[in-house]
Amino acid sequence: MRESETENKELGPPQSDQVETYQKQLGQKQKIKRRSLSLPERRKLHGDRLLDLKLPERREPQIDMTESLKRPHGSSYYLPGKVGGKPALFLLDTGCNTNLISKRMFDQLPQSFKQQLKPCTTHGQLADGSRLPFYGVAQLPGRLRDMKFEETFVVSSISEDGILGMPFLADHGCKMDFGQPTITIQDLVMPRVDRYGRLLQNKVQLVRSVEIPARSEMTVQCRITTRNYYPVGIVESGGKIPLATSLNQPHKDGRIVVRCMNPLDQPLRIPAGKTVGMYTGIEENDIEMPEVKLSQRAAVTAVKQEVRSMWVPKHLQQVYEDACHGCRDEQQRRQLACLLIEYSQVFSTTDDDVGQTTLVEHSVPIIEGARPIHQPPHRLGPQKEAEAERQIQELLSKGLIEPASGA
Repeated sequence: MRESETENKELGPPQSDQVETYQKQLGQKQKIKRRSLSLPERRKLHGDRLLDLKLPERREPQIDMTESLKRPHGSSYYLPGKVGGKPALFLLDTGCNTNLISKRMFDQLPQSFKQQLKPCTTHGQLADGSRLPFYGVAQLPGRLRDMKFEETFVVSSISEDGILGMPFLADHGCKMDFGQPTITIQDLVMPRVDRYGRLLQNKVQLVRSVEIPARSEMTVQCRITTRNYYPVGIVESGGKIPLATSLNQPHKDGRIVVRCMNPLDQPLRIPAGKTVGMYTGIEENDIEMPEVKLSQRAAVTAVKQEVRSMWVPKHLQQVYEDACHGCRDEQQRRQLACLLIEYSQVFSTTDDDVGQTTLVEHSVPIIEGARPIHQPPHRLGPQKEAEAERQIQELLSKGLIEPASGA
């Protein structure tokens, strides 16, 4: 995490051009101190007897960064919100003793907020001892979901949009559990995100209503409720409905396939839109694939070739590809292909192939005493009228509609 400490050293108002000049001068001084002596300088200092003196080469120690680059924990705590009416992504930093806003973000705010900027004669200090220039202090309004606040921010050159430090965390009673993907602020539970704005945990909802027979399990299609999710994650049960824990890679439209179980002695009906579990994103680097022996690789290759040799009807190819994302292994892929081939006749081949049924009778419930609205049809232009007539005749020929008397 970023650490920032203020030093009470007078530097004058840190204008942007002064900061750049200071950094250039500092770099030149360091360069002068570290360079080797030239030949005339060596002659002037030591005489001709030391002209062949060679200074030892400066060798930097070789440091192995392999172990330090491994992530010992999850991503940092970020919260999406607004500052000055502009969307921003805040980093929650317990090691920062002030609230910071980037100069890039501050430049995007309305002029009314820029006029409130007060000069700052101090600077910050990072964890490595380097200085962090401060451009000024301003009182800015902000928002985190349903919580509004107004805090003092220091404008500085940081990479994040903003940093909420200890003044904000202490004043608003922030509670953080590093094992949970949420943060509690003023008794409000807020889901945290990573630095790319992706939620660490998302709800998984059922796409269509299903009925699971008694004491059985069923593979159902679900979707992730939000769009900013991790490309790979773990699906776990999040309620009373038993759900098989699985590693999933959602489709581009957020759909995934999960396995639900009904332990009851009676059928279990789950309505569409019901939340059945939670999707927790994980980094791809955290996935460890087990080593596969040569004999196992040969068996997997044979199964893949067998699946490819199967003929899945053309109108079910997209269904097969979408459902394959939820298959655990190649064996399930093969079973899926066999199932689609066996029942291919119950799937429509085109948009017009809707079929008919006498098992269900459609009805439109109306309020008692309601009267239909009567109004003349809208006139169409010649081209639209010709297109409407063509579509009507096409639907008549396919038996999807029938002539009606009266309007």
